[in-house]
Amino acid sequence: MCGLSADMKCRILTVWTLLEEVLRLSQEQQQWLESQEQILKDMDSRRGQMSQDEIQDIISRVEVRIYNILAPSSCWSVIWLKSRPHYF
Repeated sequence: MCGLSADMKCRILTVWTLLEEVLRLSQEQQQWLESQEQILKDMDSRRGQMSQDEIQDIISRVEVRIYNILAPSSCWSVIWLKSRPHYF
């Protein structure tokens, strides 16, 4: 029973640390995140007027934006990876 309690405490502390990191990052980079979101919205608003090649290009640009948003912190990467479906 003590082992389960220690494991649960460790998990709770890990989640708490990740949540604190998310809060810190979002507070520090709010303006930057808002500009990235606006860029993505602008890209999305133009998608109905694009050819197939232009859509492929915008998909690549969106992927780069996602990477740029996630890259500054391993915390974002952990959250992103946990939210993705597992294919293996």
